Amino acid sequence: MVGLSLGERSIMLDEDFFKDYHLKQYKIWKNTFLNLPTWSDIIDNIDFMVNNHEALIIPMDDLGLKLHGNYAESCMKLMDFAKDLEKTFKEECSLHHYISFSTKSKSLGLHTDPCDVFFLQAIGKTEFTIAGDVHILEPGDLLYIPPHTEHCTKPLTPRVGLSYGVEKFYNA
Repeated sequence: MVGLSLGERSIMLDEDFFKDYHLKQYKIWKNTFLNLPTWSDIIDNIDFMVNNHEALIIPMDDLGLKLHGNYAESCMKLMDFAKDLEKTFKEECSLHHYISFSTKSKSLGLHTDPCDVFFLQAIGKTEFTIAGDVHILEPGDLLYIPPHTEHCTKPLTPRVGLSYGVEKFYNA
């Protein structure tokens, strides 16, 4: 059994998780992360990234953003989970912010990722469709998506989602 830190809580990845991983099943943990960023933290982070030219900021349609890069002090707590994933799976982990300032903001549409993804809902609500199943993620919910699994998102409120990408799992 492996524990991953989520602020004041942790999740345990047990044999069932790894069995599910081999079967390519997604998994959702509800209300896992208590130390979530606020809108103020996110705005400070965008300001930090713009002023320090430390980021890739991709505008999306209808007031949506995708961010990747170095983070302001107020958002460094989000990197702790990425570091835990790197230690656990012995692979580099990326962190992207998906921000929707409106329910009309566009996302990436139906797509797959080549790597394992842990998606943390930080602010607001997001409708996730995964392999044809629809789920509503709320703040603190964590979703695991195996590689090459079709999924898409729809903001139900203004929202921030954090996508942690792990290149491949370490199999001991």
